[in-house]
Amino acid sequence: MLLLPNEREAIKRTWIERQRKNKIEMQKRMNEAFCCAKKVAYFLKENYGVDKVYLYGSLAKGEYFDKLSDIDLYITGWKNEKQYWSMLAEAQSLSRPYPISIVTEREALPSLKQIVEKEGILLV
Repeated sequence: MLLLPNEREAIKRTWIERQRKNKIEMQKRMNEAFCCAKKVAYFLKENYGVDKVYLYGSLAKGEYFDKLSDIDLYITGWKNEKQYWSMLAEAQSLSRPYPISIVTEREALPSLKQIVEKEGILLV
């Protein structure tokens, strides 16, 4: 079945409007997630004594940050590895509704360290 020109134009307008709304929503999510990342970074520094907290990944790059995206943090100078899971649980409660991933300097692969050095954003 062929569409009439006015039907095609209506579909095109609807598609463009949907894309515009998606872009606005994604930007809003990115702004909220960035605020959560900073809040968690300050919390980690004050309560767990980390030296530095870097943001990396899609949020740091300003790339597509959808409903399945998480906040990727890389921490340095943290000595108490035994508290990792409690630290992560507290960080996740602060970052809701955004999932969070925390990688320590000690556990990071060399390739991740390079990515953080090149693209990471120092939060604290």
